[in-house]
Amino acid sequence: MSLLAHKLTERGYRRIGLALPRIVDLRVNRGWLGGYLAHQADLPPESQLPPLLFDTLSDSDLTRWLKSNRPDAIISAISEGEPVWNALLRLGIRIPTDLGYALTSLHTADDGRAGIYENSGSIGAAAMEQLTAQWQRNERGIPKIPNRILIDGTWMPGWTIR
Repeated sequence: MSLLAHKLTERGYRRIGLALPRIVDLRVNRGWLGGYLAHQADLPPESQLPPLLFDTLSDSDLTRWLKSNRPDAIISAISEGEPVWNALLRLGIRIPTDLGYALTSLHTADDGRAGIYENSGSIGAAAMEQLTAQWQRNERGIPKIPNRILIDGTWMPGWTIR
């Protein structure tokens, strides 16, 4: 989220909004919301925007949030049905002319939209290295102390931003 907000700011976006299905943020332990709020805390008050977290998104809810907050870019996530993306298209919002749009995690490097590519091949390789190391140490079962590995994502500029 930090890299994503930084890259959008570099491209001239000043009022960056976050619109996410609540379940998507919960799946990443609220990491995207936390990162977004940390970014917002460093901005002047007139540039700070409240996030739009939703269980279901109606066109009227999105319209109300857009009019109330006037973002010049939105960060969202690929999720089932892509509610934010599809609502923007239904509302006739021209991406990137009217509004920049970037995604928290692109599943493929050739998606075409702007966002962070997850580097899934590197994630898989790191997981295999971890499993191999556990097998070599004769470790079995769920570890008593969880071990997390972070693979950085890669910024992918796409047609959805200026």
